[in-house]
Amino acid sequence: MVQQVRALMRLGWSVKRTARELDLSRNTVRKYWDEAVEVGVQVRPAARTLTPEQPEHEDLVRFAGALSAGVTLIRGSRRGDGQ
Repeated sequence: MVQQVRALMRLGWSVKRTARELDLSRNTVRKYWDEAVEVGVQVRPAARTLTPEQPEHEDLVRFAGALSAGVTLIRGSRRGDGQ
C-alpha cells in the first residue's frame, strides 16, 4: 500500500485523490508519502504476561476483582433489583 501511495503521488496525484482511489484516510496517505516511513511489515511487541512472582500481580488481581464487583453493583442498580 505504501508503494502504491508513493507511486501515485510521484505521478502528481493529490493527497485527496490518492486517498479516495485507495480508500485510505488523507492522514494515512500523508504518512505513507513521508519518505521516513519504511515499506514493510509492522512489528508489534510481544505480549507481556504476569506471573505470581511479580509484585504487581497481586495488585492487578485485587483491582480486577474490585472492578468486576463494581460493574455488578452498577448493573444491578440499573435493573432496580439491587443485584
